[in-house]
Amino acid sequence: MPVNGKRDVTNWWKHLPFEIAWREYPAVDREFVVLYPTALEPISPTDIWAKRPICCYVGIPFCKSACDFCFFSKYVASDEDREAYVAALKKEIDAYAAMPYVQGCEITSLYFGGGTPSVLSAEQLGGLIDHLRARLSFAPDAEIEIEFHPLTAEPAKLAFLRSKGVTRVSFGIQSFNDERLQSLGAPHQGIDGIRAVELARQAGFPKIGFDLMYNKPGETREEWTRDVETALALEPSSISFYGFSVVPRTPLFKRAVASNTWIPVQPLEVMFEMWEETTQRCVSAGYEQYACTCFGRPGGASRYLLGNWQAPQLDVLGFGAGSTSSGINGHVYVNIHGLHDYVAAVNAGRLPVLMGKRVDAAEWMSRYPALGVRAMELSKVTFRELFGVEMDTLYAPVLDYLRERELILDDDRTLRLTAPRGTWYVNNVGKSFFTANNVRRPQLLHNELIDLPVPNVG
Repeated sequence: MPVNGKRDVTNWWKHLPFEIAWREYPAVDREFVVLYPTALEPISPTDIWAKRPICCYVGIPFCKSACDFCFFSKYVASDEDREAYVAALKKEIDAYAAMPYVQGCEITSLYFGGGTPSVLSAEQLGGLIDHLRARLSFAPDAEIEIEFHPLTAEPAKLAFLRSKGVTRVSFGIQSFNDERLQSLGAPHQGIDGIRAVELARQAGFPKIGFDLMYNKPGETREEWTRDVETALALEPSSISFYGFSVVPRTPLFKRAVASNTWIPVQPLEVMFEMWEETTQRCVSAGYEQYACTCFGRPGGASRYLLGNWQAPQLDVLGFGAGSTSSGINGHVYVNIHGLHDYVAAVNAGRLPVLMGKRVDAAEWMSRYPALGVRAMELSKVTFRELFGVEMDTLYAPVLDYLRERELILDDDRTLRLTAPRGTWYVNNVGKSFFTANNVRRPQLLHNELIDLPVPNVG
């Protein structure tokens, strides 16, 4: 019945006889169906036409020198190569900015990754930020994050980028131990990482993060503990931890194969103990584990990382050689990796897409937990609202499997990774939700894609 005798958009129909709107077979329902769904409610036009929030990635595939362990596509390029690449990036940005789909989006986080974005000059990076702001829509509080190598942290460059609206810098420190850095083929020393963090703080960046790598060649548990203690003493906004691994086609891998030598790392059991200790020390120091590999102070998380992983994930629009886009217009795709092939494609007036696929309905659903577990926790309630099915029904065997192995804790509303066990097995957990067509299809190994021919698909 109407509330207080008045009808509104939520109850306009309640005074009607039920038989008018609904009849069950074998009675003939005479209501002509032209609209679905019909469970309408009050809604603001602003909500209907709100821009779609997305993340944006800009790939800068340059480094001053190539670290022996790194498997990302990268180039030690000339000034001319860098200039040509920045010009091509701007053309790619222009091409996407003209698309209605992108015009209906709003960037909530912008991330410069690589490679080493900070090998570009301050003017080149600032010019790219200005170009993006002039052509794409940004949220008022959008976070702009740039990866830095410690050796490129110069006071003038940091101050200039802060004036351009960069709010977060992330340093690839890896270690504060000179001997361990040398074992990785890294060009910097431990003091360079400390200095970089101090300079960023002096420049006024609201958020400062950095990466550390554990189980480096020859590293003892005691050495790793000192790295963690040094990191926490610097009080960054966030710290990301990655386990060392030897990836095919990296200089470190090639050198080991050529010399038939064993790279001295700790066994997996000890590696897990290092991870367990790291988790405990970070939590005790007041850091929250906001992602499988990341710990942050309150408000210190990377918005770009959470946009990629936290369910429901935001779309990601990638620019540059080797960049990946996900969710954009219902697709996942990757750009051409080869530097000169990328520049040539853009200068020829085509989008530099190497390969991709349209995401089907089952993949949209599985993407929610497959990536969502990387952000530690996801909502089953939101999953039901988005997809109209219960996670507990759709993924019952998977959830039982994960519970039995104590990799997740869940109830009817929430699923959460256990720590440190679930976070240690996070890739196993995420892949358990993959659809059949994606099982045993590898993640992108960037070095393998540099010389891949671009398919002629129009």
